[in-house]
Amino acid sequence: YIEAELRRIIGYTLQTINERDEGNKHIRRAVELQRSLHDGPHEDLALSLLTLADSIIYLGQYKEGAAAAKEAENMWLELAGPEDPRTLQCRTWYVYSQAKANPMASDLEAISRDLLERWRRDPTAEELEVAPNAVATYFARAGRLDDAVAIYQEQVATLKQLGDTGSTGLATALDNCGHFMVRAGLDDEAEPILREALEMGDRIYEGKSPHADHVWAALATIEARRGNLDTQLEYARESARASSAAYAPTHIFWRAGDSVLGNTLLEQAEHFLDRAWETKSDGSIADGYRQRANALLSELKE
Repeated sequence: YIEAELRRIIGYTLQTINERDEGNKHIRRAVELQRSLHDGPHEDLALSLLTLADSIIYLGQYKEGAAAAKEAENMWLELAGPEDPRTLQCRTWYVYSQAKANPMASDLEAISRDLLERWRRDPTAEELEVAPNAVATYFARAGRLDDAVAIYQEQVATLKQLGDTGSTGLATALDNCGHFMVRAGLDDEAEPILREALEMGDRIYEGKSPHADHVWAALATIEARRGNLDTQLEYARESARASSAAYAPTHIFWRAGDSVLGNTLLEQAEHFLDRAWETKSDGSIADGYRQRANALLSELKE
């Protein structure tokens, strides 16, 4: 029992200082030990499972995360009932991870609606802190982008009305709100929200914000639509730098920014090769476009 509890505490502590992989190992061991100690539902095992769900969802292992969250929720239902904060917390993590793993799951709509209404009644409830993000993620993954944007806008407004001026929750909400507004084509409205997310995340995480790569990618998309290719490329490079700074090499998002940069380099190289073809009658101009394309492709190979 003592080792199991110590492992859970150590794992949780490592997560809070962004040592997610090492923390996950301790939490998994805690769950193994708790299973060996308890044949059925038990508070210690349920707590370890909830901690494990949080851990593996953050690592991007959504299918396994959904299973762990659902198992923990079922235990808390039996041990403490449907209104217990721990039951509700498990439910929010289940919706978020299942939305990522299988957004067409038949139970997500009803659970999401219930969680959203609970959050609206008490937006200060700690166990419902991630409920808006979970529900918005479900709507977005189910193809209901307008509903997702509306929820994120509501979450940002609510947090600010409650006096939040710089929490991790607000930074996350700003990032998601701006990102999905860009996906909806609301570039001008999204840009100040994204820049606020960038500044807040940099301040909170001291230059290693887990949101920065996401924000820079959205800003790069805006600049691409405006035709500002140099700025788009600059922001794509920032996205690559940010993801490698924030995540360990084993994390699913470690190369997310590199993917943004790679796609941008390839897209722009194709653009300048097209321009070279269009201006082939003027050799000097066409050569300039070809040189730009070659430089971009050379960077892509690095």
